[in-house]
Amino acid sequence: MASRIQRQKRYPRPKITGRETSINAAFVQAIIPRNIDDEGLAALYRRAGIEAGKCVYCGEDARDTDHLRPIVKGGKPSGFFHVNANVVPACGHCNQSKSGLDWRSWIRSTTAQGSPTSRRVPDIEERIARLERFEEIAGVRESVPEAELRMAVGEELWDAYWQRRDEIVHLMREAQKEAVKIEPLLGRWYELQARSHQEIEKKSME
Repeated sequence: MASRIQRQKRYPRPKITGRETSINAAFVQAIIPRNIDDEGLAALYRRAGIEAGKCVYCGEDARDTDHLRPIVKGGKPSGFFHVNANVVPACGHCNQSKSGLDWRSWIRSTTAQGSPTSRRVPDIEERIARLERFEEIAGVRESVPEAELRMAVGEELWDAYWQRRDEIVHLMREAQKEAVKIEPLLGRWYELQARSHQEIEKKSME
């Protein structure tokens, strides 16, 4: 029978603080512009030579839509949005591997696990040229500075919004400290309960 330590390694316990990235993404996605025009996007793909059903990075079947330029940076909006000029078809492997990395450095990386180059995808340079063509046609600009977004919203509302995020993250970290104390107490209680049930069953069979 596997020991408790072996079970913990095999099934690691989730941490409350492990959701901080998801919280950041939720706060960003709740406010940034979202403007996808299906017809316009299809036309953009055609002009750039991108096949909608295939991963733009490696050519495998595309199950996801990836933000070519990450929308989150440092826990806040990166200045790129969920718009036609920033969404491309991607497979799960590439979408997960790329995450928030710069697409150019990632796609050529030999060390990023799951990158097209590390997987020896043969036509990397063609794919890079296609993505550059996509950005050129789409008219991709530099990212919008946070200061500009803050000014558009209003400083007071912007700061209050991100203060709320910080408060939530702080509460999550405090809750994680409490969880560390609670977990072994419930673990010991459960083991005692299980042992008691085993003894009762054993006596009932005598």
